Amino acid sequence: MSITVADVMKLPSMRGAKVLGGTGGLTRIVSSISVLEYAQVTAVQKELFDHIEFLGNELAITGFMNNPDDVELQCTNLRRMAEIGEVGVILFYVGIVMKKVDRQLVDVADELNFPLICMPVGQMNQRYSEVICEVMELIYRDQMASTSLVSELLEQAAGLTVHQRTVDSMLRMLADRLHASVVLMDSSRRVLNEAAWPRSFDHAIKERLTAADFPALATWRYDSAMNIHIYRDSIQTQDRHAMDLLLFKEGDPLDVVITRQAVEVVQLTVSIWSEKHDRIVIGELVRAILQDEPMKMRRLADIFHVDVASINSMWIISGEGPQDRERLAEVLEVIRRDTETYSATAIADIYDEEMVLFMIGPGNIQDVRALTEVIGHELSERRIHATLTRCHALNTTTRVREAFLSHQTGMSAVKRIFPGRWAYTLEQIDFAQHCRELIGRGERAVDEALRSIGALLQGGVETHLLETLECYLLDAQMSITQTSEKMFLHKNTIKYRIQRIADQLGFVPGEFPESIPLFTACALNRLLRQT
Repeated sequence: MSITVADVMKLPSMRGAKVLGGTGGLTRIVSSISVLEYAQVTAVQKELFDHIEFLGNELAITGFMNNPDDVELQCTNLRRMAEIGEVGVILFYVGIVMKKVDRQLVDVADELNFPLICMPVGQMNQRYSEVICEVMELIYRDQMASTSLVSELLEQAAGLTVHQRTVDSMLRMLADRLHASVVLMDSSRRVLNEAAWPRSFDHAIKERLTAADFPALATWRYDSAMNIHIYRDSIQTQDRHAMDLLLFKEGDPLDVVITRQAVEVVQLTVSIWSEKHDRIVIGELVRAILQDEPMKMRRLADIFHVDVASINSMWIISGEGPQDRERLAEVLEVIRRDTETYSATAIADIYDEEMVLFMIGPGNIQDVRALTEVIGHELSERRIHATLTRCHALNTTTRVREAFLSHQTGMSAVKRIFPGRWAYTLEQIDFAQHCRELIGRGERAVDEALRSIGALLQGGVETHLLETLECYLLDAQMSITQTSEKMFLHKNTIKYRIQRIADQLGFVPGEFPESIPLFTACALNRLLRQT
């Protein structure tokens, strides 16, 4: 496939069109074209957007009909198009609906190397259909002239974003290219991946898979009742596990050469993108949960009989250094099996170089502590330095994603506020985020937050008192014994200091609600000392 954005610019229907920005992306491959009209993302629009399968290499047409005057929203939409793998956008009806193209939009296009193409300004006789028909005809002629399906699809895949480079994506591209449905099954006849063509054919495929006698199925069979040609071949994973690739083609049969190339494409995809393809679907489920993709999540959950709605815990294990992060994969299966002792459902995979565990449970605090200890032991035995973040009471996948993002952005602050720990809770991370946000609000907000320990910050007051208070509240769970152990001091010394602190503050640290502001003030003071 060799049709680029620059080739599209040469079509008669594009006469008079100008590239306003993003010229660095003119060499990108175009595999399709569609119309996208989005504005402020409502809940319904978000769900619709999540359900659409964007596979990259698509050229988008828009008139910004829903936001012709909101430049910020236009820029947001442009970034979103680039993020899902679109290769450029063609603007229609500039000067009519959208009065002008703001310079800010051009700057975003240049920043992203995302071609921003403007059709002739002020012309009302433009039609989306003319451009769509010519672009699709150009792509179709190129496909018919192509002799290598393998190189064509791999070239198209190269244009996908990293998170889109999955076996699922390749099967959907293959289905669109062959106008045939594609199914990948393991040796137990469990569907690992599927891509229906047309998409509405999905239900019929499931019925056909249930009815077919696959152990007796040859490499080709014609189902006269449904007018479907069924092709079967074997795909090998790197650990020599065999899978079945099935192609369902309605109407005319597939060419023998094309069929062989389709098998080669899937074999290469499995080899390149999935060392253990029987685990990739679990990885896809983890990714779908964390990216809040409801449709995909439900489909994958059905495959593995996982009640996603009942999952209420997410534990995240993060390697401290590059080598630790690389080695997390070594203990993935061991930790997942350990987790099954404490949870009816336990799924796990590596996501963004971190190990993510989803569970229903543990059911009580004793099990939480026991599982934390088990995981710590597994990591320690292998000398993998890591931290654990425990997130509980996650009642929606949206909350799961928010928790994961909070973990990623708040880890540096929580480590500085609670040094010496290896296991944290989501509440501690949210608390650390709140403290960091206070610093970002400026000096006035910081002074107000520190007011509760103002007496201990004044000159002439023993400096060790504030250090003791921080340890007592943040490190020792308000325990005199633990504070003395952590500070290597006698318990009577700690008791004396707590009494001195109470004299300065006017109340005993630990009494509520008076002590609530003290936690924030002590944490904030630690962060400020380390900046």
